[in-house]
Amino acid sequence: MIWHIRDDPAEMKRATGTSVQPNVLGSLLSFGLAMLAPQLLAKRPILPRAVTIILGALLGGCLVLTVSRSAMLGVACGIVVISLMCYRKFLPLLVVVLLVVLLSPWSQELLGHFIEGFRGEDLSTRMRFGEYKDAITLILRYPFLGVGFSGAPDIDIYVAVASLYLVVAAQMGLTGLLAFLIVIGVVLWRFWQNRTAVAALPDLEPLWYGVHAAIVGGVVSGVFDHYFFSLEFHHSVTLFWLVIGLATAATELVVQTSQLHSQQRA
Repeated sequence: MIWHIRDDPAEMKRATGTSVQPNVLGSLLSFGLAMLAPQLLAKRPILPRAVTIILGALLGGCLVLTVSRSAMLGVACGIVVISLMCYRKFLPLLVVVLLVVLLSPWSQELLGHFIEGFRGEDLSTRMRFGEYKDAITLILRYPFLGVGFSGAPDIDIYVAVASLYLVVAAQMGLTGLLAFLIVIGVVLWRFWQNRTAVAALPDLEPLWYGVHAAIVGGVVSGVFDHYFFSLEFHHSVTLFWLVIGLATAATELVVQTSQLHSQQRA
């Protein structure tokens, strides 16, 4: 299935698949691509290297077809983070991909779409700015516990806004936003703390980096979209927290194994 930007046939087409909304499909593909990326350079990949490359190309190509700027930016940030931490061989590949996007004739329309978004020139971005302003107004009226999940109680404001963090604050208040940020902060802090210990687990290492790359991507893309915290896209919400759970379980395995090795040495 396809979706024209702003339902205008003259604009770019966006793939939706069976996800109804292209950004929702983009979120699924970005998580899959982020988790797959470390397998390309893993010493012991789960799948044969050739299969991993083909899957990566398919996921990346389909992600581009969604024209989801937030999803593409998120997965790029996730892969850059793990590249700087462990998989530095990715960096030249990322440079090549960037040059292809900048110089290829087929990518100029997509590149222009990104530039318009960063400059705030396209209608979608200007509408987002309006949503941000209205969401902040709502949060200031109901700062502590928000308005819940049934809608805004005042007729002059609404809850819908294309930002994960503003949606959380609007529906659950600053209290809920703080709780959410603490959970994400703890997960990412444990990720940073155990980056050395995971090197002793070559089978787990690429999986561990992959799920955390997906989380970083979700945290970044959440600035510009809300599909990881929306009742309309409950499958994206489920995916997000499933990956959080996988990251937590994987980190716990790293910690337990590290403690066991320390005890054996003692």
